[in-house]
Amino acid sequence: MVDSWERDLKLSKTACYPTGWLTCSAVALAVCDLPAARHLASLAGTGSHFYCSACNCYHKTTYGRVDFEHWELRDKDRLREFAEQWRDAAMTSKRGRLFKDHGVHYSELWRLPYWDPSRQLVIDPMHCILEGLVQHHTHNLLSLTTKEHRFVSPDVLIRVQDVIQEMTVSTWFGSVPSNFGSTSAGTIKADEWRSLITVYIPIALISLWGADTSHPSDEVGTLLRTILDHTMELVCAVYLVCARTATTDRAHAYRSHIARYVANLTKIHPTFALRPNHHATFHIYDYLLLFGPAHSWWCFHFERLIGILQRLPVNHKSGESLWSVS
Repeated sequence: MVDSWERDLKLSKTACYPTGWLTCSAVALAVCDLPAARHLASLAGTGSHFYCSACNCYHKTTYGRVDFEHWELRDKDRLREFAEQWRDAAMTSKRGRLFKDHGVHYSELWRLPYWDPSRQLVIDPMHCILEGLVQHHTHNLLSLTTKEHRFVSPDVLIRVQDVIQEMTVSTWFGSVPSNFGSTSAGTIKADEWRSLITVYIPIALISLWGADTSHPSDEVGTLLRTILDHTMELVCAVYLVCARTATTDRAHAYRSHIARYVANLTKIHPTFALRPNHHATFHIYDYLLLFGPAHSWWCFHFERLIGILQRLPVNHKSGESLWSVS
């Protein structure tokens, strides 16, 4: 990649140029889940105090910060300097101290003169939001897929299942197991989480907790309406980030919904422990502005390809998948 960027590469033959063609290429972005991204860039893991690859927010106690207007992107030149210091350190103990102080190892990506992890190490909405925030909100906060119903009764899950079974949707809309919430439904996939949080769950909750609904007491009604409003902040954010078109106004609206969602998490659920995802999701705003609609850069396409490769009939002979594809 360094040669291709600095000196061009000569392809001996292509479909359009049988006599060869000079090419120049670069890494535009790297998109993967948070743990894989840290391994790729040799940055400290999400469980460390250097939990963000994009900005200078530090220490796990600051997961819940919503003052995004004060966040500063990590300086790529300083990161490169720290990475090279780690590479050149003669003692393992010195490397350990450098990593503890700065949260970065040396990666081959630093050989690329343009590499900037704060802008090019993209946070994937599929993993961060759909399989992260949405799954966690449904499982741990609404408790729809667990036997513990802290804030809701089992009737809510039944209502969600009824909506799934009774609602007529377009053929292109992603299907969801009608027995959602039971063990027999299997593992819910990212696209199914998207369908659940943008259509089925909000319709079910509004029909139970929305205006003109009855509850055992005013206190219960107020609490459930607060949980509904909080859930709708996440619904709106998911709808905006999954849209096939993106504008600056939509990106700003997305970030506003996420800010209100994260800010109210510990107010509505005092015992809830925030996660790195709750911070990382703010930075998806930056990538919407940089790269446009998430459909063009999220991980759905690559995850489908992985599934196709895993289902190839290779007769248990490793290394022959390439021939099967061709």
